[in-house]
Amino acid sequence: MVNLHDLGGLKTANGRRIVSGALLRACQWDDTPETAERYHVARRLDLRSPMERGRMPAPVIAGTEYLALCGEVASMRRLSPMLPGLILRRGMPGDEMTARYAGFPETHREPMRRFFEMLLEEKKPTLYFCCQGKDRTGVYTAVILQALGVPKEAIRRDYLLANGRLEEMNRCDYARMGEGMTALEREILWSYMIADERYLDAFLRAQGGFETFWSERLGFGRSEREALQKMYTE
Repeated sequence: MVNLHDLGGLKTANGRRIVSGALLRACQWDDTPETAERYHVARRLDLRSPMERGRMPAPVIAGTEYLALCGEVASMRRLSPMLPGLILRRGMPGDEMTARYAGFPETHREPMRRFFEMLLEEKKPTLYFCCQGKDRTGVYTAVILQALGVPKEAIRRDYLLANGRLEEMNRCDYARMGEGMTALEREILWSYMIADERYLDAFLRAQGGFETFWSERLGFGRSEREALQKMYTE
C-alpha cells in the first residue's frame, strides 16, 4: 500500500468511534484488485480530474461500484509546468497550494455533495482517492471527520499522515524533477509534494465554519449529519 489507511477507530468528541473497514482513504496507486479483495471494497469514489483519469485509468474491479466525481477545474489548466524557470510563475513556495485549498469549498462543492450523498445512500466499504491521496482526499477526509464529530487536532493528525507514507516516493520525484532548478525553485517544487497545515487551515477558514459549510455549501442539515454518524460510528 502506498498511502492507504482506514479511518476506523478514530474517536469522536462524544466517545464513539468510526466503524472499521467502512471508510478507506487512499491514492490512485492503491486502487487495485488486491486492495479491493483485502479490504472487501464495494464502492470506489474517484476524486481525480478527467485529465488525471486519462493518464492513469481506474481498473475494472469485479464486484465494486466505481464513480468518478470530479470534473476539470479551469484554474488547474492555466498552471505553468514544473520546469526550471517556468515553475517560478506559480509564485512563492506554498502560495498556489494555499489558494487551491482556499478554493476547495467552491470548486468541490458539487462533487463533495455527491460524495456524501453516496455515503448516505448505503453503508458499504468505500475506497476514495485522488492522485497522491493527500490534497483532495485530505480535504474530503477532513469534512467526513468534522461531520462525524472527530476533534480538530485528530483531523490535523490524520491529514499529516500522508507525509510519512509518501516520503520515499516524494524524495525520488523531488530528486528527478528538481534537477537543474535553483534552491527557490526546488522549494516551490517541494511545497506541492507535502501535506502542510497551512493548506488545511486555508480550507478550514474558507469553510466559514463547518455548520455553515455543511448547510449552505453542501445543502445538508442536521438529519443527514445524524444519519451519517449513526451509519459510520459505533
